[in-house]
Amino acid sequence: MLNKKIGVLLGLILISGVLTGCMGEPFAEAYFAYGSGPIRDLDVTETFDTIEDLQLVIRFNQHSESIRIETFWFDPEGAEAGELQTTVPADTENVLITYHLEQAEKTYWLPGEWSVEVRLDGQLEETLSFIVTGEIPQDAIGDDATEETESEDSDGYDIDAPTNPFG
Repeated sequence: MLNKKIGVLLGLILISGVLTGCMGEPFAEAYFAYGSGPIRDLDVTETFDTIEDLQLVIRFNQHSESIRIETFWFDPEGAEAGELQTTVPADTENVLITYHLEQAEKTYWLPGEWSVEVRLDGQLEETLSFIVTGEIPQDAIGDDATEETESEDSDGYDIDAPTNPFG
């Protein structure tokens, strides 16, 4: 009789474990990548040049409901530089967020360590960071500036206020 109870208990634990795995936490992982094409062709990295586009990949476990994704981006000085919110349907396996500098009407990232908070349905799942290396392109100074000043700079732009993908 004891063996039968242990067998039933083990069976219930196994079934519970399987169900928990299928309907557990939807968040699996998040990482930065470089390249183009499908996710499987991207190179995982945490370092980007000032003029490179970047991708944030968010991977999910199996889930049966839609999920609200929020990403909050912080520049090297710790100031919030932007946010993205979207909702993905049930059974979504991966989300690829690509930041194209040209589409953002920018020409470079501000060098330094950036951080990104990934939240699902309002809950912080992970804080990631990436490093932007390199110099601000000289041809970007002036072309990409957001404020015109009466400085002595020959272009007439405030070179002390560099722009980045988040404005």
